[in-house]
Amino acid sequence: MTEPARHAVRWAERENARRHAAYRRAHEAWASDDAVLAGFADRVRSGPSGEAPPGVVLKRGEHLVQVLSGIRLVECARTPGHYVRGYAGFSYRVTKNLRYSMGGSRGTYVPGPEVLKVKDSGVAVVTTQRVVFQGGLKTREWAFGKLVGYAHDETSPYTALHVTNRQNVSGLLYEPAAAPYVHFALALALAAFQGETAPLLAALEAERAAHAAARPVPPPVVTPEDAPGRPVLHALRVAYIGRPGHSLARKVTQGVIVGTLTLGALGAVLPEPPAEKAASRTVAAESAPPAVVTTPSAEPTPEPTAEPAVAAPPPTTAPAPRPTTAPPAPRPTTARPAARPTRAQVVVRATTRPPAPKPAVSTCGAAANPWGYNHCGRGSYISSPPSSFCSYFDCIPSFWESTNGYVMRCDDGMYSHSGGRQGSCSHHGGNDEPLYG
Repeated sequence: MTEPARHAVRWAERENARRHAAYRRAHEAWASDDAVLAGFADRVRSGPSGEAPPGVVLKRGEHLVQVLSGIRLVECARTPGHYVRGYAGFSYRVTKNLRYSMGGSRGTYVPGPEVLKVKDSGVAVVTTQRVVFQGGLKTREWAFGKLVGYAHDETSPYTALHVTNRQNVSGLLYEPAAAPYVHFALALALAAFQGETAPLLAALEAERAAHAAARPVPPPVVTPEDAPGRPVLHALRVAYIGRPGHSLARKVTQGVIVGTLTLGALGAVLPEPPAEKAASRTVAAESAPPAVVTTPSAEPTPEPTAEPAVAAPPPTTAPAPRPTTAPPAPRPTTARPAARPTRAQVVVRATTRPPAPKPAVSTCGAAANPWGYNHCGRGSYISSPPSSFCSYFDCIPSFWESTNGYVMRCDDGMYSHSGGRQGSCSHHGGNDEPLYG
């Protein structure tokens, strides 16, 4: 047997074993759920029956539904709250012996969140009229006649039962594997209490029929002829398309993800196209400053002189005879516009720029202004700012109301004329630093 044939046989054996193992696991899970649904349907058909455990006395017309073990009794308790700090008010003197206080708050009490607290552990007896919990320390009963409602928590195996004769909500906490049996016991008990077991049985039958339609199908058996011809091509096909047993949604998702990654890798590895290179070079050449041309390829056109143009003499009536050997007659001299400079001359002139102006003196954060006002400490305090001061600086509304202070910047960036006085910038975060000039 050749090497490709042995490779195909080994691949067929591994692929069949993998498919069979996956099918066996799926079928076992499906069969377990089907058996549970069938048992629930049989319990509804046969009706509640059985004897109550010791310590629970059934009432007249009451029947046992199920005894649940490993149950813990929990209650919704609120954690300690806390006070949110208030604020102190102020008071002022009205008369000699009378002071008036206003404002102030002692704080607000915020209650803590509700949490589940385990009170006891034991068994729960579910009947057609109530749910009774029996533990080592406590006994609790939830009568269906006083039941306001019940709810199964989706995040934890917990069922809350709320009755009118108890203020706090309590319930049953159980193991995750026992959740289906607890839910069914409560559903059957309430259906029997309300006389609605027929709708419950119909719902179970419909759910079982839908479950039967989802029964796993045995996978097809592959042969050595189905083996991929080359391992590399097979690996690429599995990477882009997925295995034959995968669902269509998974194949599409896998193909999109792998294809995107491949395009990104190719874009990072492949060189830049020539068209894009030429475009980038053209943009760089246009944005770069022109180079100084020292040796032009052609003789530059001489600069036009400032001499005035000479008017041409009026033509004569008798034209002169055209010579046979002499060069052609020169053109009449007329006033011409100034000759346009060549590209080399334009480049040379463009590179001759005036010297750059000196940088302005730093104002250390102050706005640009014609007086040189700054926060660098140069100069002295400004007690008499010019009338156009607020055109260059952000002034507070009461800037010109103060006349005996100096200019001060507040913490919010606005300027006040109350520097050196008590309460300056009190409504703008306080004083920052003075302005010098």
